[in-house]
Amino acid sequence: MLFDRAGAGPVFIPVARLTGVRQESGMAGKFVEKDGLLVLSWMLGTRELDSGFRTRHAGDKTLLLNALQDLIPAAPQANADSGK
Repeated sequence: MLFDRAGAGPVFIPVARLTGVRQESGMAGKFVEKDGLLVLSWMLGTRELDSGFRTRHAGDKTLLLNALQDLIPAAPQANADSGK
């Protein structure tokens, strides 16, 4: 997944490495309105990272959140639950 950002270089996060997505009010010293950021958790090697994004239009946030939730692989959790 490629995030093309205005005023900064693009960010690529492999979909298979996503572990979660949530809404937050801030991170790393930057704060916005309640639940104004979408924070993606993902794996880079053995490290879990969080990357925060803010949609240009507030109305797009829920649409993006739902789309990202649909992309997060369910298989690793299912395998963990079955002991595989």
